[in-house]
Amino acid sequence: MPKFKEYVEKTWTVKKKHPKKVKELNPETLRNKTYRRTDYVTTTVSPDKRSFKNIPKYADGRDKVDFKDWLGIKAEKRKPEHSVATFGKAEADGKWYGWSHRAVNGFGVGDIVKTGDKEYTIKTDDEARQAAMDFAEEVS
Repeated sequence: MPKFKEYVEKTWTVKKKHPKKVKELNPETLRNKTYRRTDYVTTTVSPDKRSFKNIPKYADGRDKVDFKDWLGIKAEKRKPEHSVATFGKAEADGKWYGWSHRAVNGFGVGDIVKTGDKEYTIKTDDEARQAAMDFAEEVS
């Protein structure tokens, strides 16, 4: 009987936040040009167990991957004329997230939300979506 069991774990890849810059020869101009190459992080954390607490980090504390890619958020724009998507639903935990360059927050069924003097509990997925949209609008 072997002393250690061999475990075969599933692995997933997530796109890195900062692409690598590589100098290569441009075939059209025959000059060196800097290209961005996409790198990936391999992880054993399944998509349903991902959260802000277990985002892969570099040694200096910076995130290796974008939180939207890590949580599997399908980003949406608040209005069609907007150029930036600021809210979306995460595949990882099923919550709706709203964000800006300053803050990010998730909303799900059963969460308590306080707006002004009013406090209420989110009862439906549509209410959670609206709370994420409202949060994104307030922090942007």
